[in-house]
Amino acid sequence: MDQSKKTDKNFELVIREEASRCLLCHDAPCSKACPAGTNPAKFIRSLRFENPKGAIETIKANNVLGGVCSKVCPSKAYCEGACSRVDLKTPIKIKMLQEYLMELDKTLNVPMLRERKHVDKKVGIVGSGPAGLAAAVELVKEGYNVTVYERDEKLGGYLSYGIPSDRLSQELVDHEINQVKELGVEFKNNTKVENPNDLLSDGFDAVIWACGLHKGKTLNIDGTNLENVEIGVDYLRKVKEDAKNLYAGKNVIVIGGGDVAMDVARTAKLRGAENVNILYRRTENEMPAYIDEKVETKEAGVNIFVKFKPVSIEGNSKVEKATFESLGNDTTITMKCDQYILAISQESERNIEDLVDASKGIFAAGDVVSSDKTVVYAIKSGKEVANKVIEYVNNTCSVKC
Repeated sequence: MDQSKKTDKNFELVIREEASRCLLCHDAPCSKACPAGTNPAKFIRSLRFENPKGAIETIKANNVLGGVCSKVCPSKAYCEGACSRVDLKTPIKIKMLQEYLMELDKTLNVPMLRERKHVDKKVGIVGSGPAGLAAAVELVKEGYNVTVYERDEKLGGYLSYGIPSDRLSQELVDHEINQVKELGVEFKNNTKVENPNDLLSDGFDAVIWACGLHKGKTLNIDGTNLENVEIGVDYLRKVKEDAKNLYAGKNVIVIGGGDVAMDVARTAKLRGAENVNILYRRTENEMPAYIDEKVETKEAGVNIFVKFKPVSIEGNSKVEKATFESLGNDTTITMKCDQYILAISQESERNIEDLVDASKGIFAAGDVVSSDKTVVYAIKSGKEVANKVIEYVNNTCSVKC
């Protein structure tokens, strides 16, 4: 949201008018459709009846990353897509209302929790991404002492090292994580945990593994060892860490059809690429990327080619061209290319089945266990695993105490 809009009276009028269009559904489908449980129906109702603090409180009580979600959530697939006004072709702009309220909260500073319980139990969380943060807040609500371990310098996981800055600012990520710190959650960055059992040995009652998927997959074709052939998640990380010293191709090919592929392609275009082509092996409708992502990517000037299979990457030391085979017929095409980026899929750097053992109090959350890789689903997963931890600790205590 444009910062100037925060104090623009005309924009505030637009916000109020948008909230007034809500049908005040008794069993609101928008709230049912939010994986994170943000409860749009309730916060829109509060905003509509001139209670912005109450609206903000609703968001923050249910969603630790309300501001982040207002920027990156594919709302048309969730709350806005479920809005009762969809049949009238005018769904409420829920994402815009949430963004407005989260910006307003920077001035109002509405507390995330009104009160906190106290329990003499400790939980360690490995990973400070959305799932880890959501789990931490749910546990703090129940009075647990929580320590979050992060191997990198910045907290936030993929929020800080993956999502492009034009979509999500580091300032907002830091702002919302600082609110989690204020609740009493302890963070230890630059600290890598190799084995969750080590935390149990250090006196933690339970551990949550929420490390995400950091390892990008490659292809078994000729030329993947050439210079300027990169993995999508690695490319996005490098751009956020030191874009000035990172090679920027003029003719860029991106392989993949998910949200990461869309982020990579738009980022390459923003960095000055003249031609950015996405190639995907199935149809556009089968692309896992959300519709908003595909639309924004096309609007950025990126070309999308579907039903093409990579055959080879060619060049001397650096990639110079790439060949693809059509899956619709027997033809092949060759494209000029000086940067080839693989964004086909991500996987865990560790075998999660070897790490997790609920009987010992070791649980997993986030992308490592969820088929949906959105921020809102990571929050949902973090909240759910926190409840499992609480149940485990309570059951363990009832046996030992």
